[in-house]
Amino acid sequence: MLTTIEDLILHIYDRMNGYDRKALPARDRSILFSMGAQLKKQLALTERQAALAIKILTENKHLYDKIDNFNQLLEAPLYKYPFRSIDASRKIFVLKNLKIQNSVLNFPVICIKFPFDHTLNKVLDKIPGRKQYSIEHRAHCYKLNEENIRNIMTLFKEKDFIVDPEILEWYNEINKIIQYPMDHVPSVVVEDLQVKLHNCNKQAEEYFESHKTGRSIEDLFLAKSMNLFFPGKLLEELVEISSQELSKKFLAHSNHNVSVADYSKEDTTTMICDLNAFPVLMLVDEKENELKEWVSAFNAIGVSNLEMSVLFRSDKDIVFNDYIKENELNNRVEDNTKVVFVKQKMPKVLYKINFTPKIIVSGSTFYAHYTSQKMVDSHPIVLYYTEKQSIGKKIAKL
Repeated sequence: MLTTIEDLILHIYDRMNGYDRKALPARDRSILFSMGAQLKKQLALTERQAALAIKILTENKHLYDKIDNFNQLLEAPLYKYPFRSIDASRKIFVLKNLKIQNSVLNFPVICIKFPFDHTLNKVLDKIPGRKQYSIEHRAHCYKLNEENIRNIMTLFKEKDFIVDPEILEWYNEINKIIQYPMDHVPSVVVEDLQVKLHNCNKQAEEYFESHKTGRSIEDLFLAKSMNLFFPGKLLEELVEISSQELSKKFLAHSNHNVSVADYSKEDTTTMICDLNAFPVLMLVDEKENELKEWVSAFNAIGVSNLEMSVLFRSDKDIVFNDYIKENELNNRVEDNTKVVFVKQKMPKVLYKINFTPKIIVSGSTFYAHYTSQKMVDSHPIVLYYTEKQSIGKKIAKL
């Protein structure tokens, strides 16, 4: 005989007992069976759930009145467990590590905890990046970094959450840096058309000094490749620098990875030359005309065929392979090589000789091999020359 409401719910929930699940109205079925799944995990009902269960069972008692003791339980309910209380607090806090099922993520996370709220769940969807859910803490968790701190605090700070003091301190510091970047972040200044670093450590200063050329546009490109901050005032000063307009437009752009598909190949190679962004790594598809057009565009800015190297061949197109040989593009990659063409897979020789391109031009619509994907994703400056964007990746247009 069933003696408690929990026993009754589990009895109806158990498929082995043969009750027609579809006989219950859809909403009632969803609620009652959700309680059944909860009780299977030995998680007690809340007082509100208990009242709702009585209401559903009463409204549908014609389906279950043959169960012994059914009507008595509805008239005088007994419960196996004390009612579970709901933590209605709203908190934003930090965990040093996160337990997910049987594993532990050994990095700190920022957590958002609140009782179920459909509106707040929609706000959560505005936070980019991957999230985890901690059953132990009943909280939505994100990797602890500056971007997530700022996104979470911006979205939730006015919604009556209790926030850890250290998170508030971090948030205020991040906003201060964003508001006054020149006082805090490694950046660039131009004095008398000479590029200088500001707020940089000794290693960055030494690297810049050893690689700069003294030509403003080239040194600004070097600084951009070092991911230094460019203040708005500096970008205004680009007007006074004698250089190609496309080069200035690229340097003034906030993104390091941009699409140049709206420009001609000649415009693109002219910009590369203007920025002195050699050597260049070119990811191209296996099309003879495509390769010819790029070679011609580099020839137009003074790069000879002997300064270029094509590190792939066609398995099917003999004419394509003959073109490479006859035009002396089958060169070894040397110190004076300015342009290296590859297809979908990065040749091992590039890793052996520690080939380090200053810029990558990607003409591929997709990456068939992880080596090319990894190379593109990890490089500080990439120009995309394709009408189609990579799957799942939005590329800003120049």
